[in-house]
Amino acid sequence: MNIIKFKMTILLLLISASLFYSFSCSNSPEAVYERMLDKYDDGKGGNISLLSEKFLMAFSGFQTDYDSLFFNKSVIMSVKGENIEILYPENVTVKGDQSISENITFADMNENSIVLGNNKGFCVFDKDGDPHTVYKTEKNDRIDAVALKDKNVIYHSEGKIFEFSSDSKKVRRMDSGVYHSPYKKFFRSSIFVTDRFITLATGIAGSYYISIFDGVSGSALITNVAASSMELNMGDNDLLYVRGGTGIWAVAKFEISTKKRSQFKGVGKIDNIFIAKDGFITLNGKKYSIEGFNGEQGLIPQNWNIIGVCRNKVLIEYGRIVYVIDFPVLLKRVIEMNQKTGDRVS
Repeated sequence: MNIIKFKMTILLLLISASLFYSFSCSNSPEAVYERMLDKYDDGKGGNISLLSEKFLMAFSGFQTDYDSLFFNKSVIMSVKGENIEILYPENVTVKGDQSISENITFADMNENSIVLGNNKGFCVFDKDGDPHTVYKTEKNDRIDAVALKDKNVIYHSEGKIFEFSSDSKKVRRMDSGVYHSPYKKFFRSSIFVTDRFITLATGIAGSYYISIFDGVSGSALITNVAASSMELNMGDNDLLYVRGGTGIWAVAKFEISTKKRSQFKGVGKIDNIFIAKDGFITLNGKKYSIEGFNGEQGLIPQNWNIIGVCRNKVLIEYGRIVYVIDFPVLLKRVIEMNQKTGDRVS
């Protein structure tokens, strides 16, 4: 008798667990969005604002507050007072203090280290977020860009590229060349490091130079490619960047091994552009369009605010929350939503 009761109890528990799992799945953000999309009937009261909000909740990898956001092409962080949390490419809490958090201009992270810095120096942290090395410039020197190469720090200063060794604590010229902006007095610089390449972009006001260095030796491969924006990304063997001028902007590709440039697509008159590894997003007036390098296109909801791309992640601000979505996922799902709502890229 006790055995029968025990078996019945186990059966009831399994049924309850199954029902709970089914209920939870049916009310997940993605399931709610799918039901709303399926019921959407354009012209018959379909709520596109609510639908687009549920889209963000369903497909974002993570979310963060807009007011505490810091990001560049390499990392996404949340900075609140003394609390510095790296959200992407990995989640790590950095053990710094308020003097660091209030003065972050540059940041990077790889499989070995984390670096945070500004134009007067930087601090290197291990992967647990513990600080272990601080570097400060001489009184009259200035750092214009910082990134990580393995355990070392690459930085741009006075047109020169330097490498700081975290082991020896010594600085050396990474490359003997001089890499200035087209305008030498006022400019911005950024360094973006991949497994194969180190990319330096420097300039201002629609006039930029991009130079590419070997990721192992540090030697220059491509120097002073003329560009029209700081917005860029790196493929396996390609530099993806912006060329042109007012009304004739274009997304271009520079093949590093052959040193050949080709125009992927003219985008004409635009107000902004964001380049990911797999495609790009343009803003024209109030319309955001998304396009993959395979030619697929979609129209992004107008109540979203695209604020940038980190590696292959798109950052979307909506209601002071930033939703971070993988570019291929965003493209696929936007096209799917366009097909239902009737929105099309003109």
